[in-house]
Parts: sequence; C-alpha cells; structure tokens
Amino acid sequence: MNPEWFAKLSVVLAQIVFGLVGTDGLNYLGCFKETSINDRLLKGATKEFRRSLTPEICLSYCKTKGMRFFGLQYSYECFCSIERPSFKKIADDNECNMQCEGNPRETCGGGLRLSVYDSEEDFSTAKYMGCYKERSVTARLMAGTTKEFRGTLTNQQCIQFCRDKGFSYAGTQYSYECFCSNERPHFKSAANEKDCNSKCDGNANEYCGGGLKLSVFDLYDKSTDQVYSNFLGCYETSSYQRDFLPNDEDYFTKLLTPEFCVGYCYHKGYRYAGMESGNSCFCATGIDAVHKVNDLQCNVPCSGDKKFKCGGKGKLSVYHTEISDQSEEGRLLGCFEDSSTLRTLSGLETVFKETNTPRLCLNVCLQLGFKYAGVQYGYECFCGNRPPPRDLEKPESECSMKCPGDRLKMCGGGWRLLIFNTGSGSGAKPAVVVTQPATILTAATQRPYTLTTISTTTRKPSTLLMNTQTTWRPPTEQNQESTQQKPWDNNKPQDQSPWGSNKPQQQSPWATTKPQQQSPWDTTKPQQQSPWDTTKPQQQSPWDSTKPQQQTPWDNNKPQQQTTTVTTRPPQQSTSPENPAQLTTWGNSQTIQGGLSNQNNGRPQQQPNPGIITQTHGVFNSQQSGSYTPVNNNQPTKIPNKPTCIRSLTEVRGENVCKGQTIFYDDFSENSNIDQYKWTHEAIMPWTPDYEFVVYTKNDTTAFVKHKRLYIKPTLFADDFVKRGTLDLESCTGLLHSEECRRQGATFNIIPPVQSARITTKESLSFKYGRIDIRAKLPVGDWIVPEIWLEPKRKDYGSGAFASGRVRIAMARGNEILEYDGRDIGNRQLEVGILMGVGENIRARTIIRDKADGWWRNFHNYSLIWTPENLQFLVDGQHQESLASPGQPLYRLAGFDEELGQTWNQGSLIAPFDKEFYVTLGLSVGGMRDFPDECRSANGHEKPWRNMAVKAMASFWEDRRIWQKTWTEENSALQIEYVMVTAL
Repeated sequence: MNPEWFAKLSVVLAQIVFGLVGTDGLNYLGCFKETSINDRLLKGATKEFRRSLTPEICLSYCKTKGMRFFGLQYSYECFCSIERPSFKKIADDNECNMQCEGNPRETCGGGLRLSVYDSEEDFSTAKYMGCYKERSVTARLMAGTTKEFRGTLTNQQCIQFCRDKGFSYAGTQYSYECFCSNERPHFKSAANEKDCNSKCDGNANEYCGGGLKLSVFDLYDKSTDQVYSNFLGCYETSSYQRDFLPNDEDYFTKLLTPEFCVGYCYHKGYRYAGMESGNSCFCATGIDAVHKVNDLQCNVPCSGDKKFKCGGKGKLSVYHTEISDQSEEGRLLGCFEDSSTLRTLSGLETVFKETNTPRLCLNVCLQLGFKYAGVQYGYECFCGNRPPPRDLEKPESECSMKCPGDRLKMCGGGWRLLIFNTGSGSGAKPAVVVTQPATILTAATQRPYTLTTISTTTRKPSTLLMNTQTTWRPPTEQNQESTQQKPWDNNKPQDQSPWGSNKPQQQSPWATTKPQQQSPWDTTKPQQQSPWDTTKPQQQSPWDSTKPQQQTPWDNNKPQQQTTTVTTRPPQQSTSPENPAQLTTWGNSQTIQGGLSNQNNGRPQQQPNPGIITQTHGVFNSQQSGSYTPVNNNQPTKIPNKPTCIRSLTEVRGENVCKGQTIFYDDFSENSNIDQYKWTHEAIMPWTPDYEFVVYTKNDTTAFVKHKRLYIKPTLFADDFVKRGTLDLESCTGLLHSEECRRQGATFNIIPPVQSARITTKESLSFKYGRIDIRAKLPVGDWIVPEIWLEPKRKDYGSGAFASGRVRIAMARGNEILEYDGRDIGNRQLEVGILMGVGENIRARTIIRDKADGWWRNFHNYSLIWTPENLQFLVDGQHQESLASPGQPLYRLAGFDEELGQTWNQGSLIAPFDKEFYVTLGLSVGGMRDFPDECRSANGHEKPWRNMAVKAMASFWEDRRIWQKTWTEENSALQIEYVMVTAL
C-alpha cells in the first residue's frame, strides 16, 4: 500500500472513530517546556501517531481517556493529563517549531517542547496577571470572599468559584486557599514570580501562590492598564541599564504587559521600565531625552496582551514606575535597634538586593504613605508609621553597612535600622474647611484649598487715612522737577545706581559670582572681618571713628576710593513737605535726617520720624524724597565722635546689618532686561504638592521689563504640542530626570498648557527679619494666581514642601467673580498670610481683605513687617494685622496639634518663620490648592477640573474657550513697580 495514501487514511479513520471537533474549537494554551523525558509535564496517557498526528487527533485520543489537557511533541507524540501544566513552564512559541506529521501546516511541539491545549472551557478568558504579595493576614489584597479547598485546589477551581460568586478577580494562595475580589490588585503589590512557589493541592504541576503570595487571575480579561498615564514615550535602547535575571526572561515571553513590566521594575527599585520587541522587560535608574523617538516606532504587540504595544526592534516603550526621587538629606532620625519579634518599623518590608539606598527606601515608603523609612542589613527596606523609640537608639557607627545601590551610602547593619522621616505626615487628605468672614480658624486645612482667615474690609483709596508706617515709590520722571540728580537716577554716569550692573565700572554688591568683587556679606575670606567682631586687637573695628584709615564693611573693596565713617546724629528736627529733610555731606558719606513717608500717588514725602540713614560710595541704603548734594570725593573728611550704625535684628546671610539699612532695592528702571544679578529664573514644571498648570521658563515673552515695570504674564502653547509634544526644559531647576524637567504629551496626560515665569532672589539675597515693600498691580483673568512670596532658603524643618513655611505677601485670584459656599473668593478678596505643614497636612493662617472693585484695577503697596515675634501685613500702609499672638506658638494658631507641632518645637514661637527667606515673584494658573472644587466663576460656570483628578489639567485645557476670553494682554499680567527690603 502506498505509504502516503495510508497516512491520509489513518487521519480520516481517526476523525471518524474519535468524533473530532474542528480546529477552531481548540483552546491553545501555549508552548511549554520539559526538562527531561523522565519528568513529563503531562503525566497521563501517551501515544505515538507517526505520519498522522494533528491537534485534532491528539484531542480525540485524550478525550477517550477522560483527560482534559493534551499536548503534542516532536511531530508525532501525543500526551494527556487531567492537570493543567504550570505557567512557570511556559516557553516562547518559537520553540514549538516542528511540523505535525499528519498536517505540515500545523505545529506539534519540538524537542522537549509541548504544544498544549485545553479541551474544555476557554481558559484563556481568565488571564494570569502574575504573583502578588500581601502585607499581612489582616490586610488582605483581595478582600471579597475566600474559601479553602484542602486537598483539591487548582487554579481553575478557584477561578470557577469566584466566577460563580460574581467576582472579577481570583487568587490562589498557600496551596489550598482561594480569594476573590472585584478590585484589581495594584502593580505596586506585585511580587517576583519565584515567590509563588506553593504547588496546588489538586495539581502538583501548578503553583497556587505562596506564603502571603497570591497567584492572581483576571477572570474576564478586562485588559485594564493601570499604568497608561505613566507612559513617557518610545526610546532607543542604546543607553539603558538593563536588568535581567536568568530565570525571569521566560515569564516575559508570554506574560509581558506594561503593567507586568512596571511592577517588576518597581520591586527591583528602579524608577523606569521599558519593553522591547513585545517580549522583553528592561529596568533603568534614569533616561535620556536625546534617545526619544517617534512613538509610532514602538509598534510590537505585547506577548501578554496583544491590545497593548511593548516597544519595537531596538526600541523601548518607557514607563515611570512611580518611585519618586526626594532627597533623604536632613531627614535622618538616627540608628535604632531592631528585632525579629518586635519590628521597630512594622508597616512593610521590601528587599532591594541590587539597588537599595536610603533615598530609594525613603521614596518607596513615602509613595505608600508611611511616615518613616529604614534601611537594614544593606538591602532591606522597612516602612512604618510609629516613631522609633528613643531607648532603642544606637550610635550611627553601628549602621555602617554599605548600600548595594550606592557604596558611598550606609544602609544600617545587623538588626540595626537607619531610620528617616519621609515627611508624609499621616498620609491623609484632611477635609476642606472655609471660614466665614471676620473669624480666625484654629484648624485651617490644606489641599486643595487652604484658608484661615482674619477678615477686614478695605475702603476705596480716596477714603483711606494715611499711615506713617507705609513705604513709597521713588519719584517718576514726570514729577522729578529738580535739576539735581536723584539717587535713583541711573542715567547719569557720574553718580550711578549701585544696581547698575550693566555698566562695567559699577557692580551690584550682591553679584558674588565675580571673583574681583566680594559680597559685603561674605565673611569667609580672612581679609574681611565681620563688622561686629572686635575681639582681634590687630584688626580695628570699622566702628572706631578715631582712625580714618579703616574702611567700612559696606565698601565694595575698591582701593582707589577711601571710605569714611558716617557722622554723628544731628539734633532732631521736625520735617514736612515744606521743610524737607536736612542733608549733610561729610566727605564721601551723606547723612539724612528724617524718616520714610506714606505713599501718595507714588510720590514720597518726608515725615517727622527722624533717623540716620547713610549712603556710602554709591551703595544707597535707603530712599528719600527731595534732592541731595552729589558727593565730592575731594572734600575733607570729618570724623564723627560716635558711630551711627545701630545693629539691626535683620540678618543677611547670617550676618547682622545696620538698622534702617536698605538691603535690597529694584525699581526695574535701569534697562529693559531683568537684572540677572538680582533675580534668578526658575525653569520647572511644577509637580507635587500643588501641580500648577504652568511651565516656568526664562523667556522674554513671559517675563520682561517695560515702562519701568516688571511684567510676568501667561502665554499658551499650541494645542498639538500640549497633547502630543515633548518638552525638555533647558537648565531645569527642578529634579532632573523627573516630571519637573521632562514631559511627553499623551492622551490626557498633557504638557502643562500655560507658559509663565517665576523669579527669585535665591542667589542674591536671603535674609531673616525685616520690612518688605512691594508695589504691585495684581492680574485679572479666570484661574490666574499671582505669586508674591517669601520662601525658605533651606529646609531647616524638614524636606516637605511646606515644613519650613511660605509667606504670601499678596494673593487675589484672577476670577472677577468666583463663588464658593455662598461667598465671593475671587479678585475682590485679597489673602495675605502663611502656609506651613507636614507632608500633605498643609494649613494656612490668612488675613482676608475685601475690596468692592477688585484688586486688579490699581497699583497697591503690599508690605510685611517681619520680626522675631510676629508677622504684620499692611496694604497701602493701612489696616496693620498680626498673625501671631503673644505667648502662643504659630503652629497652634494654624491648627496643628502638639504631635505634629513637634516639627517646629526646636524653633521659636513663630517657627518655621525664624530662618532666612528669599523673595519670589511669579504667576501661576490652576493647580490643586487655590481653587476649591465646585466653585463657580462668572455666569455660574463651574470650575472645569476636579482637584487631584487624573484628568485635571486636560479638563482645564479643554475648557479654554471659556476662560481664555477673560485674559487680556495687559491686565492678566502681574506688574511690579518696585521691591524693597529694609532692615528693622
């Protein structure tokens, strides 16, 4: 008989005898691997079908044996089993590459490789998600229902049980336990596949979880992608650190999804995950934007779910794992003893064998909401919410084991925990409380709307009584009638402003970056002595007026000019506009009798509050009205009998200055550019905790000087760029390789659509205590917020965003009308005060002033008098209000209890506002703090986004046809005429 004809006949007879179902009805499970012929994966019946084997033949044979699962191998071998093979034995489909002898168009396994099918229920609709871990038996990951199947449990049995109970997810654990849930486990709870190593009681070839480990299944294959918003884009693979374990490649060949890879990298301690070629997972500590390519190049379907894309050839689909990158600096609590019976930090234990550092552990615990993080034995990371007992504290030398992720860092020791405060507080988000007018809250609350109020009503400017404590703006060109030069006139080279840094012969006294010019506050150089240090006999005090050859500390170290001492205080005289301040010139020093006056339409006036204010070698230490006699450097010097510099409470960079000294002044009049020696631009995309909808950049269209005013105004990016563009900030001042510096627009995870500016004196001036005067016109336009702040130079009270405080000198929302809870919180309401907090528990103590026609129509003087006992706020010199109360710590007045108040107990009663701060000016839009949900703008239009919603920024952008109409070229900009800081 012809052999070929016989083979065909055998196939036909087999189909008739076994009643074969069609190929389309087969449920293919995949290619599985065996280790040897002596340890078969399918341990039931077996038969060889030489020249005739097809999947249909093997199925029919195994059905006659009463066995559900069948596999084909080596072209002609058929194997049967009642037990499903373990997913851990799965191999790449390419390894099952031998043709079936009964049908060359079909595949029948390979060498020690089985093409496995399920003859019954379509098991593929229940998709295996991976191995997940639980914290404890009291904190179950799947909390729907549970049942024990001792002696019989299989994964399929648990799946069916949970389906019958109406649940969407099933998990097996500890060989015989079945758990059900309708909530999808988060990828942060994923565990290594090796940890699910308990064989099922009902099938020794399957694994059913492990100790506190769950083998989890998605019963209806909902294909939920929890990490879609973490997608950063498509990148080339050349520069990435890859992290493969030898036995883990097999899992990705069949199970790879974005969620699976992100979970894997998260638990390895990496901040980025990347998928390549549909079946490979990579992890990295950082990414480089120069390797980003078009997203369409990542076009290969994921092996675990074809609906998603997992890279391409030589291309990585890159995701963020949600591990933040906060620094651990300043958060160390100490080294503490630990034990196996009573953990010092008992919330969570994680192992990072290759990557552990204090920074990594702190950020993992912070993201999970824990207050404390601790590293131990090099690679162990612990989280908890209870502070470590002080009686367990040990010397830090006992926590000296090196970290695997950074050999320069220490990661605890044997039963020794190096513990850090994460700054997360309780992790809770307190409810929003908004007070009624004329009340002071003692429990002001935080995000998304911080408001504690002391309410007053401001009358129209024409009815205000003038107060002698306010400041003024120097005369404008229109009212400078005198032919004599004014001290603020920068146009005459013979008497240049000390801030005229654009002219080479005169340098800003704050420009400490130029080696030839030393800052007057820099006392680190041995040749420059503090003016208060009189203990060295060989160094004469600059206040000793008997020796004229001694130079004052306010001289800019120019040897060609001799500095002389100031005069004694002359007899007190009363001055008025008709009887101007008396001015006396002694050599290179000028003495002016008289004090500062109130603001009168921007024109200064003298008033009878005498004091000694000096100008030495062009360093103008205070501004005054009227004219003065230019200095004659050739005039003989008159030596006074007593020094006139009185030590002030104000400190600049840790050094005291003279009482009444003007330590900073800028009226934006010297040229059309922002003075780079005074102001530093921030370049950042705001992130936690306020998530403003802006990008702060150094750009002439968003921050510029015009008509002797500083303008900071918002501009909009193009819609296509917002939704699909890539923004990599040049000279980013935020956290590198984070969302603060780089973003990719994708779906509703858009780039911040508004471009704005924020400038600070961080590099030129930081000070403690003083008077701050800022003349400004606040912006108008829906969802705009002016930023006129004092911010802390250092995080002395913790690394949290508001642990060291922030002072709001002036803030009025841009919405002309903004109703919330029955009251108008729009531009008619001015808020001044402070913000402080621990973690996300951020509270405000705020003074509110109402103005019927809004705060955007005119310039106003916004002032702060900051003393060691209080913070007092004034507007146009009126309605001086105090935030502090005698004898009470400020944190209590802000609503913090004693436990949280421990953060500031080390400081004074006004802590954290007892350290050095710097000035910040900017303009933001939207965000999560200043606009409460359900507030309504004009015509009852509700705020278009929900605070903390994933789509918040996208929802704001989609509503632009409404709010963009309220923005105007001139009035939607923050305008500043001058900034002045004066020593107390």
